[in-house]
Amino acid sequence: MSYGVPLKEAAERLSISVEQVRDLIAAGALKTTGEGDDLCVTPDSLLMYMMSRISSDLKTINARHTQPRISRIWDVVADTLLPVLIALWFMAACAEVFSLRGNKPIVSVPVAIAVLGAVLLVAWLLAWRSDEISSVNGMGTELYGRRMTPEGRVGTQWLTLVSVPLLPIRSYVILEENEEKSNWVGSIRTKKYRLRPLGRMYWPQVVPTLAAVWAGIAGLIAFALYV
Repeated sequence: MSYGVPLKEAAERLSISVEQVRDLIAAGALKTTGEGDDLCVTPDSLLMYMMSRISSDLKTINARHTQPRISRIWDVVADTLLPVLIALWFMAACAEVFSLRGNKPIVSVPVAIAVLGAVLLVAWLLAWRSDEISSVNGMGTELYGRRMTPEGRVGTQWLTLVSVPLLPIRSYVILEENEEKSNWVGSIRTKKYRLRPLGRMYWPQVVPTLAAVWAGIAGLIAFALYV
């Protein structure tokens, strides 16, 4: 018999699900003892993780209070501007496609591609700079993927248009994930995560999604132009 904290009890202490406890174990954040039905979390690793959560929360609060005012203002502006920028990018792309269909392009195709690419790049930079994962009516950033890897359960933050992933921003090991929250009209959705940066883009997860999405976009453009 192993001496430790049962997974269910560990989940209750951390206020998360048993599945998330298993994710923490896979990510190396919690150590275990025993096997099978006797699998338990070691008390010292559970205590260390709980202390690290408190330390992380305190650092976040302290960072917000010590952050320069101009930086805080910029963060608010960036988070507000991102959904607007993505919406404008989409409307401009649609306008250009349908103008081409009518043989009356607004601008030449190379110019349109350059401008739309630049706008999308600015949106990506705003998303990359922000610490928040949030969207307004699906426009902003969202975390997709829950693939289990030797380093833990990995997800990737994406720049999204109506919840469709457009460009990857960064990959994370998902330690904890809380319930989705929305505002009173239900359009602004935010999930609270406890994440650990993977340190690199997790390409086995990113490439298939990226290829499928942009192939679909290319197909829609071709359909709009020639059908």
